[in-house]
Amino acid sequence: DFGRHLFRVSVESVEPEITYSLHDLGLTGIGDDILEDEKLVSVEGSLFVIGADSAGAGTRTFKSASGEAPFTEITGSSPASRKIYNLKAAGKYIFLTGGMNANNGSMNDIWRFDTESEEWAQVPFSLVGDFRKAITQLIDGKLVIANPIIDGNITHPAFTINNPEAVSVSEIIISYIDIPVT
Repeated sequence: DFGRHLFRVSVESVEPEITYSLHDLGLTGIGDDILEDEKLVSVEGSLFVIGADSAGAGTRTFKSASGEAPFTEITGSSPASRKIYNLKAAGKYIFLTGGMNANNGSMNDIWRFDTESEEWAQVPFSLVGDFRKAITQLIDGKLVIANPIIDGNITHPAFTINNPEAVSVSEIIISYIDIPVT
């Protein structure tokens, strides 16, 4: 039953050792039978749970404006269902990149969720390379997305989203980069 609850971990003390407390913030309102591979993302004080619909019908998005349970579902257009996808926030936006389809193939699309308008928009760009297990970091205002799997290559396949906070997804600038293996 705890899988349907939201918890907050707080540091109680640091001396003589670090101790924590666990606070049950209540039921999420999200049944554990409707989502798979869900992830929790925080943007400007709101919490978002994003996951694959368990029936394979697409990506589902839930929001808690207060940062506490319960969450409400945001409906509308959304990315196709996938496993092992990657999420990263930049400003008021959440980016979804990569992942695996039902046949374990690499997904080659990029989506951006506007947390204010609560709408998903597909970035007009197709990934080249295997981004089934992509990782993303925000570095100097750019999102850097890379595949950590090497497969004998001397570089990691990677790209940057140079202006993740562009007003329109059609204005987003993406550049491929090589990250040397060290």
